[in-house]
Amino acid sequence: GGGPDKGQRTDIYVTGIIPGLVEGTFDQVRVIIEVKGSWHPEVDTAMKSQLVDRYLRDNPCQHGIYVVGWHRCGQWDRDSSTYKKSRDESLAMAQQRFEDQAKGLSGESLSIKAVVLNVALR
Repeated sequence: GGGPDKGQRTDIYVTGIIPGLVEGTFDQVRVIIEVKGSWHPEVDTAMKSQLVDRYLRDNPCQHGIYVVGWHRCGQWDRDSSTYKKSRDESLAMAQQRFEDQAKGLSGESLSIKAVVLNVALR
């Protein structure tokens, strides 16, 4: 959802069904998931600019997950453009930084979670 242009469509929009408060009824739960690679030029800002300000704004869905694929590893070609664009920090440091950002963006009705996935070669 969100529009036909590149950058206007969510990466993943999940709608689930859960039992409602009244027996025999069901409620919908929704979450929008935005995914970035660790080298993406907007990885540090897209949680707010894209997920919060664009996809969750004026939307009945008020839950978002920001997923960052963390590729930093010794096997990564240091001459590649993606390596050079990636921040030189540990997975744990990145997870804490994005978690802190998510907490700062969450509020009374808006819930943002951050997940940094270790997708580095072993």
